[in-house]
Amino acid sequence: MHAGQDFWANFRGGYHALMDHILGQDKAIGQLLAQLASGRVHHAAIFHGPQGVGKFTTALAYARLLLCHQPATTLAGLPEACGTCKSCRLLPPPGSTPGSSSSRDGGQASPDAGASFLTAQQPDASAPPADEPASDAMDAGLLAMSSAHPDLHVITKELARFSSDAQVRSRKLTQIPVQVIDEALIGPVQQAPQLGHRKVFILDEAELLNATGQNRLLKTLEEPPGAPGSTAIILVTSSEDRLLPTIRSRCMRIGFLPVEDRHIRQWLEQQIRAAGETADEKLPGLPGGPGAGLPGVDWMVRFAEGSFGRAKLAWEYGLSAWASQVLPAIDGLAKRRLDGELGGRMTSLINTFASDWVDRHDQQAKQFAQLVDASDASGKLTSKEAANKVAADLMWSMLASHARQRAREAAADCTPGDLPASEARLEPWLGVIDATEHARQLAASNVNMSLVCDHLVLQMTRSLARAR
Repeated sequence: MHAGQDFWANFRGGYHALMDHILGQDKAIGQLLAQLASGRVHHAAIFHGPQGVGKFTTALAYARLLLCHQPATTLAGLPEACGTCKSCRLLPPPGSTPGSSSSRDGGQASPDAGASFLTAQQPDASAPPADEPASDAMDAGLLAMSSAHPDLHVITKELARFSSDAQVRSRKLTQIPVQVIDEALIGPVQQAPQLGHRKVFILDEAELLNATGQNRLLKTLEEPPGAPGSTAIILVTSSEDRLLPTIRSRCMRIGFLPVEDRHIRQWLEQQIRAAGETADEKLPGLPGGPGAGLPGVDWMVRFAEGSFGRAKLAWEYGLSAWASQVLPAIDGLAKRRLDGELGGRMTSLINTFASDWVDRHDQQAKQFAQLVDASDASGKLTSKEAANKVAADLMWSMLASHARQRAREAAADCTPGDLPASEARLEPWLGVIDATEHARQLAASNVNMSLVCDHLVLQMTRSLARAR
């Protein structure tokens, strides 16, 4: 088996590059396919929308179409990648992995085809350890994409760990450094496509560029060097408002919406059927057993709030255990039942998730290092500190989602026209939502997580003491 085969198969649940595998984004995909069909492809685009709804997945699928040398046409008259040209053979087609026997070319895709930024700019052995995490959407798999195809450049904050500048390699991964933009985009964009067709740059989490980095992009976004149509740049962001107006004005904007609940429910039910008896471990403490329409599935669909990414986290990390251990205690606060251990329990769940997160992503980093033969690069891209932030954000989101559900239920029981009574019913749960946002701000300011959780419980207790 190819050294990277298991990695590619598991990367983001499997890499599917056909547009019809992307659910719930018909409008966005329709805009992109219409462009391709017309032959007038905009050189710069912003894919914006909530986290976990398919922006990056769509960017990869679109890139595969843009890089195809001989695009075919479906029976519906829409373009699709041929799957047989040199470009398509370098990218993993749907349902297979690089180097697998099911690849269309029947051979192994070289992980270091072309002199990409990753393979050409490895840090020396004296580089400090890479100890910041990639988020679930920006793990080591995204880095591997750039080394599989010489004209596909995937740019994330994790590329800082492979910078030629030792100071950049040692920084915390809270932004995309300007040096990464220079090395991974501004430099390569000046070069002709190595396969002679087109270059595609995907900048993930584009909102992490500071003003200096964004200004560095302006000229390139306005008029990329080279022949017209030879370069495409895609900025992927869940916070478009953090991009400068001058950036937004130079790009075609493609909006992505929350995914419909039915798609998320269908995916979760597929996971339950595939898990069989072990599905009970994913739905602990919730009424019923594995199967369609159960309270555990209902909760995960509500928790996802239109995000496949969040649903995937809820399933893979068993976050329904959080619901069973925390949410009944929140409801208890509304009935004057205090729980002195709730803050500690929340802290423990966050820490356990973070440890699991680090272990999984460290393993991915090691597989990535093998895939690109990065023997001199650090195999650790994750840290407990930033993993705690991911876990904490999920905890705050779970509490806020629960409070919104209880507020909706309270609103349904309100008498129309009785504003004082309606306000009295809604305010306690709205106060919980405000408390979770305050906790998010405290955690972002690096306040000790245990103190943040205890303070949050205190605020929720005070707010829910007014519940009727």
